[in-house]
Amino acid sequence: MRDLSVVLVNYRCETHTLSCLEHLRQTLSSQPAAIVVVDNSPSSGLETALAEAGNVSHYLPMSTNLGFAAAANRAISVTRTPFVVLLNPDARPAEGCLEGLVDRFRTIPELAAAGPVLVPFDDNMPRQPSATAIDPSIFSALLEYTIVHRVIGRGWLERAYFLPPFVEHDTEAVDCAMVQGACLALRRTAFDAVGGFDADRFFLYWEETDLERRLRHAGWRVLYRRDLQCRHLGGASLPAGSGQHEGHFWRGFYAYHRKHGGVMREYLMRLLLIPGIAAELGVLWLLRIVRREIEDQLRRDFDAARRRLKSQFPRSWPTEAK
Repeated sequence: MRDLSVVLVNYRCETHTLSCLEHLRQTLSSQPAAIVVVDNSPSSGLETALAEAGNVSHYLPMSTNLGFAAAANRAISVTRTPFVVLLNPDARPAEGCLEGLVDRFRTIPELAAAGPVLVPFDDNMPRQPSATAIDPSIFSALLEYTIVHRVIGRGWLERAYFLPPFVEHDTEAVDCAMVQGACLALRRTAFDAVGGFDADRFFLYWEETDLERRLRHAGWRVLYRRDLQCRHLGGASLPAGSGQHEGHFWRGFYAYHRKHGGVMREYLMRLLLIPGIAAELGVLWLLRIVRREIEDQLRRDFDAARRRLKSQFPRSWPTEAK
């Protein structure tokens, strides 16, 4: 695949990065033109291990953690191929996945971005949606993050907002608003045309949602490849069990809505979300008191709501994941 470069951004997940590189070596039918590793934590000793691995074209150590968006921009800037795949260190594309992504770019000239179905490492875990049919809105946010989903259910999210990761007898590629960036193929000319990732606003989350929205508004297409799969662990650079960095997530969330809806939309989001999250936390707290035995799911929901509410009042969101 001499027209493809693969980019990995490492931050305190050296074991995953090395494992991902070995996985690429074993599963790709031909070596990409370039494999670029941006290291946001070079003091962890990845450079020496990469020298032994031998299949990395460019190693870019950063003096500080730039975050994903800035690191990806830096990596793509040193590539010269027409297509680039951004791959999380904790992602493992199935055999034929990357080749399949690139092949569709060759046949659809207006295609700018494409991604596969993300499936968990553990087959016993449920599949989570990894693409959306429409752009995020106030309603989708209320339904996804607040007590609203306990009142009216998540049916609308599942029917109209998220694209299901698998539909029986239908695994064809479909146009979408956003496909997650854990394994994201990009057309270089389209990426450059819209100015790449917005690293000034986005550090770790929401950068692909913003990028793909700008690509679509510029006339390009974004494709969800339900016929291709990539296993994804998620949160490899974060403390065990944390799932996601709440501060970075919500900073990106509000930055996205401010950018695409204005300051008033951001204020309205805060005005609606904070009471909605607090109400859900209150209901879960009452359930914990009423029930003698606390189910694991109830405990997880309570802890998640508590973290979500706390993140709405940060003293100062950090510039990097601690």
